[in-house]
Amino acid sequence: MVAPISLHFEIGNALSAMLKKRRVDFDMIRKLIRNYSEIQITFVNPDLENSLKISNQLKIYAYDAYFLDCALRFKLPILSLDKGLNMAARKINLKTIEV
Repeated sequence: MVAPISLHFEIGNALSAMLKKRRVDFDMIRKLIRNYSEIQITFVNPDLENSLKISNQLKIYAYDAYFLDCALRFKLPILSLDKGLNMAARKINLKTIEV
């Protein structure tokens, strides 16, 4: 797997939202962080200019465009639970893996 370095921030934000909504306790968060850290991911910096081009073209936030830029550069499908991101990926002919 390859992902933009911003994935860390996305994961942190999702986990904090789960805590805020009391869907999990902090012991579960620790377990989730351990599991996340075991996934073999190559982290890359997004191409900012291309990401903003994608962002403008699809009218999406840059954070989502970073993932699309990464998928395009490395010729990989998008793996996401985010329906909006998957829809944007399909608009630019990226394959998606939905779980």
